[in-house]
Amino acid sequence: MLGFFFVYPYLLIYSFSALLTSGQSLIFGTQEFWSVSLCLALMSLIFGSLVGLLQGILVIRRWGAVPRRPLWWIIGSAIAWGVGYPLGEQFLASLLWHGSTPFPQSATVLIVGTTWGIIGAITGVVLVWVGRARVKVR
Repeated sequence: MLGFFFVYPYLLIYSFSALLTSGQSLIFGTQEFWSVSLCLALMSLIFGSLVGLLQGILVIRRWGAVPRRPLWWIIGSAIAWGVGYPLGEQFLASLLWHGSTPFPQSATVLIVGTTWGIIGAITGVVLVWVGRARVKVR
């Protein structure tokens, strides 16, 4: 529920920017594209840090993976979302979209898979790195 609460403003700004710019924010390389991409990247960083904070406090810390380094998990989550969402949802989507033609289902699957693949890869590496901090070799 909290995820939806924080993603909803992102989706509203994303759709509003597309309507406000008559679709120019969806075309790679235009001035509108770059300004909207920067805005979405900043929002993704904020969202990722909130996700990391909630995960760090509610889930990961209780599990015992991040006893002393929750800040690194929050930073890693923010970077993952700040990189993954704009690269997949904005850049890749704009490269695959051709004006007013319908968006094919295969492109949607590729975009969503790429977005979550980037986020999962970065947060996975951070979780392994932060989780190893508590393992002591005897």
